[in-house]
Amino acid sequence: MNDLLSYFGISGGIIFILIVIVFNADKIYLALSLLLKPFSFFKFFLKSKIAFENQGRINEICGRIAPNIFDRKLKIKWISLKSINEKSYFLSEDEEVTIYVHHKKNSNQIILDVLNDYVSLTFCPNLKSALENDFVLSNQIFITNKIVDEYKNLSLTHLYKKNCFDNQTDDKTKKYLIKIQSMHNKNFYFKVFLDALKQVDEKYVNILFDNELSKETLSFFDFIFTVSQKERDEKVDLTFTGKYIKYSIILVAKDETLSSQGVDAHIKRIKDCRDKLVHRIYISGFGQKNLINVKKITHIVKKINGLNVTMEGDYDVETSDGKLRPFRLVVVENQLLSSRETNINDIKVVEKLLDTYIPEINNGRIEIIAIAREKGIATKILVKATDGSTRPVGYCVGVQKGYGEIFCQKNLIMK
Repeated sequence: MNDLLSYFGISGGIIFILIVIVFNADKIYLALSLLLKPFSFFKFFLKSKIAFENQGRINEICGRIAPNIFDRKLKIKWISLKSINEKSYFLSEDEEVTIYVHHKKNSNQIILDVLNDYVSLTFCPNLKSALENDFVLSNQIFITNKIVDEYKNLSLTHLYKKNCFDNQTDDKTKKYLIKIQSMHNKNFYFKVFLDALKQVDEKYVNILFDNELSKETLSFFDFIFTVSQKERDEKVDLTFTGKYIKYSIILVAKDETLSSQGVDAHIKRIKDCRDKLVHRIYISGFGQKNLINVKKITHIVKKINGLNVTMEGDYDVETSDGKLRPFRLVVVENQLLSSRETNINDIKVVEKLLDTYIPEINNGRIEIIAIAREKGIATKILVKATDGSTRPVGYCVGVQKGYGEIFCQKNLIMK
């Protein structure tokens, strides 16, 4: 035996060391962990560097592509593999979307995982559950694809096309994607569409969402697509006035076509949009001469009562022949509409509460005639009984007097 061990160069001392290691493996592992702990700082630093650089890059790109959708900043945090399924993301107090990730060998895959989660979470969280899945998915894919393209990283682009883009696009989704791409190629139209989605998502979904709103959203998408494909002299409707979505687009004409009326024709149309309670008006112009006209119109609009210019921007837009043309976009908000819509929404909430908590209103024994509300001051409700045996005062007010001034006359109550 000794000769055999000597043949392999194994001495008694080596055998002793091996025995010690086997019987004290846990203690040796702990000692080595303590010795190597300072070096783990470098691993932590590397992961922090990856997170910091990528979240900064993503936020910067999203700010250019769709700032109206990505109003919540991205934050990347590392988490153990054991906890990754328990906690995928959260929304912090300062409106940051924190995405948890686990370290993988392929850093590009980490970026894609983060992007897919981030876009999915921030893209109209209330509205998307009621729209067509293919429609929602096509918008998310397109936005993610734009972000990936902006990275200027061929390996990341290849990975996205292979693992995400190709696997998620069925025929119906592809049709939507083709429309979105065409819309995006015609300058600012996709941003107008996203802006409308944002408004609908925040203002209506939580209180009165119905199929009508879903259909109207898809109709608005078709409207924007039609406008984006308009030829220079083609006549199309440039105002969408649905029940919930009211947007208008002002395309400033060439200087020579304005020679007879100046900018008065555009100003008249803007005022008409204000009076018709169009929510937002987008004024746009291409070329150096039209930029001057847009600035003239904007200067006048700022003095018009009830209108507020919320954004002005100059851009360089690439034309079909590869040349860059100056482009100016101005966003005008109708403040008259905002105040009236807020009041309308509040009244609908009051009506819904009455219907929920007063059974006699719910079953039709008491009818709501009118509701008037001045937010933060008073709400007055006029109701009447549909039969002679029901007392509206008793059923609507109950034993709790002191809710407010009560005026009773026959079977009417105003509160």
